Amino acid sequence: MQLVARVEGYLEAYHFKDGARVRRGDLLFTIQQDQYKAQLRPSGSASSGTTGRALARQNRITRYAELLKKNAASEVDVDNWRFQRSRRQRRCSPPQAQVEIAKLNLSYTEIRAPFDGA
Repeated sequence: MQLVARVEGYLEAYHFKDGARVRRGDLLFTIQQDQYKAQLRPSGSASSGTTGRALARQNRITRYAELLKKNAASEVDVDNWRFQRSRRQRRCSPPQAQVEIAKLNLSYTEIRAPFDGA
């Protein structure tokens, strides 16, 4: 049987000695994990900017909703701002499938023994 890595990267560590006995599930190799961990971390500057913009959009919606009650704004304006907010939320938040794939790829950076052996 041949061991093949499922993700690309530099081999960072060997966790066994040549000729040593290993058991199924023992950690054999670690592939460099930095890029795979980074895919799971939200960008600090991007997320704080996104949060600020989201807050500004919410404030705008609140203001327009108040103006609508006083007949100083149209319902179309309020609906437009709500639509813009929901569209940006969908576009900015990573789909759950991408998060799951990133977690799976990170798990593949640890290569374990598929069976007992020497």
